[in-house]
Amino acid sequence: ATTVYTYSDFVDDLQGNTKDLISNNLALYVKKGSFTCDYAMIIAREKAGQDAKGFVMDELIRKKAKGDDDQVELLSAPFIRPETPGSWAVIEVMEKKAY
Repeated sequence: ATTVYTYSDFVDDLQGNTKDLISNNLALYVKKGSFTCDYAMIIAREKAGQDAKGFVMDELIRKKAKGDDDQVELLSAPFIRPETPGSWAVIEVMEKKAY
C-alpha cells in the first residue's frame, strides 16, 4: 500500500531569493521506517590535529558574538538520513501533452 503526503517548505538561495525546497514536478518515494531523524549534526574536531568527525545532539548552543555571553544561537534542525540503502527514489512528474 502507498500513502501519499504533501509537503511544502522553502529555502533562500545565496542571492536571497526564496524557492521551493522540492519543486512541484518532483516526488519522493520512501519506504516506511527506512529513515532516521537526528538533530544538530555538525562536523568538527574535538582537539587540534585530530580528524574531523560527525557529532549528533538534540540541540547545539554556541556563542553568537565573541565576548557576549548573553547572546547565543540555538541550532536544532533535523538531519534526515536513510537507514536502508536503496530505500527511496526521486520521481519526476512529466506533463502529459495531447498530440
